[in-house]
Amino acid sequence: MERKHARIGELAKFYNVSTDILRHYDKIGLLKPSYVGDNGYRYYGMDSILLLEQILIYRNLDMPLEQIKALLNQETLNTKRYHEAIMAQKAAIKRKIDLLERQMLAAERYERLLDVDHANGSGSLVRRLILIMSF
Repeated sequence: MERKHARIGELAKFYNVSTDILRHYDKIGLLKPSYVGDNGYRYYGMDSILLLEQILIYRNLDMPLEQIKALLNQETLNTKRYHEAIMAQKAAIKRKIDLLERQMLAAERYERLLDVDHANGSGSLVRRLILIMSF
């Protein structure tokens, strides 16, 4: 007989997530197992697996769990609302990228200054940078 449910460990391994994450999703009501066996194991059917795939897509977009839960708990599929949520996440990711690019430029400027200072052998710039960066 073909088994139609995956145990929590199998699901975690297949999707490269920890069993703790799946238990947390269960605890907050985001992803419930199809049933819990007499042995206490959580078993997930196809509906749960498809839901996990949706959750992981949103998590890859860095969407907060509460927002994912709100989207998935809607009575009817509202593609406009899904689209708006994804667009908002894209904007947040863009802001993070912009910040990281600015930080990278600053680090590269400091690196060049340190290289010049090291080449001159003075070390005074390094001390000044350490003082500035410690505030």
